Amino acid sequence: MADQLIDSKVLSGTRRGSGLLGLVVVLIAWGAILFSFRTQVRMVLDAWDTLPSHEHGYVVLVVVAYLLWSKLPVLRGEFCRPSWKGFAALVLTGFLAMLGELVSVAAVVQFAIVLMMISAVWAVTGDEIFRRVFGPLFFLLFAVPFGQEILPVLMNWTADATVVALRHSGVPVYQEGRNFVIPSGQWSVVEACGGIRYLLTSVFIGAVFAVGEVFCHGATGATVGKCKHRGAGCGRVGKTVGVNRHKQIRTVLVGDLNAVIQRNKGVARARQTGVNAVAA
Repeated sequence: MADQLIDSKVLSGTRRGSGLLGLVVVLIAWGAILFSFRTQVRMVLDAWDTLPSHEHGYVVLVVVAYLLWSKLPVLRGEFCRPSWKGFAALVLTGFLAMLGELVSVAAVVQFAIVLMMISAVWAVTGDEIFRRVFGPLFFLLFAVPFGQEILPVLMNWTADATVVALRHSGVPVYQEGRNFVIPSGQWSVVEACGGIRYLLTSVFIGAVFAVGEVFCHGATGATVGKCKHRGAGCGRVGKTVGVNRHKQIRTVLVGDLNAVIQRNKGVARARQTGVNAVAA
């Protein structure tokens, strides 16, 4: 009994030391990558400070840090086993960054930097840990200031949609590019009307909620999976709970829909009663 207790303490200490060493190595690798491409990093920070469409860059870092912190209880019992596949990915993304520097395409270099940071985690910690932290690390891609190239296209779409809506409304309009004239005056579509800020922010927020749902259902699935090993009946319980949950959601939705229908019928009857009273 004492030997087992000592072995468990030694194993726990080994895992803790392995995780701490892996974290230090990852931070050193990240520092080396960011320092090597400090010019591109400075461009990214300038874009966060000057471009309204990419002001959420700092929020991305906070979200990634929070998601990684929420993974700590799961990662404490894992060993760091360096992966050759991660090292190969690190080399390939480094080659991609070098290629982007040669052709002077900042977006390619900046995306390659983020992919290098993700690959460094894979190379140092191994497949098992990387599988658990890939979701949070994926959000680092939203920190890259991309999308400004499609702004003219979005502005053209906004102008065309506005002109179509005006014509369907019966308002005479004359369009010339992004400028159009109506009886009340002359109007034009500017950069703020392109919708790039709303588009990028909404995609980021949608991705956050999507990954949150995946984490939630993934945890439930893991629990049910472990339970199946303990007994055949527990798997049926998990399925029953899932079916009941869907039935509850459907009941709520159908109940809300029926309430709306009954309310509309009541409004229609009240209006008809009023019409009949006036006619009488």
